[in-house]
Formats: sequence, C-alpha cells, structure tokens
Amino acid sequence: MFGTFHLPPILPANPEVFAVLRQTHTILAYLFFTFLAHMGAVLFHTRVLRDGILSRMLPWSVHDPKGQV
Repeated sequence: MFGTFHLPPILPANPEVFAVLRQTHTILAYLFFTFLAHMGAVLFHTRVLRDGILSRMLPWSVHDPKGQV
C-alpha cells in the first residue's frame, strides 16, 4: 500500500485460521451490503417517494390497517 513499507503479520500463518477468517469476512461483507441496501431503500422511500413506508413498517407507529390515516 505504501511502497516498500510492510506491516508485520497479526497472527502466525495458519491455513485453518485463514479459512475461518476469510469465510467470516465474506459473510459479514454480504450482511453489511444487505444492510446498506435496505438503508438506501428506506432513504429513497422516505426522501424521494415520500410514500410513508417507514412509518408503516415501524412496530411502534400507529396506523389504520385500511390505509386511512
């Protein structure tokens, strides 16, 4: 990253640990991407469409099930 500057290893080389950490990293990356996609959808519906979908999804909001406010 910075030319000839190399960081020391955090852990000793171990293929089993590497496999677990790589799989954990992949799963967490997918979960984070899914979370960001949903937050983007919430912002889109709240700020652009202004259709009130967030207030209908929140468990503590009070709304009429027939769609009338």
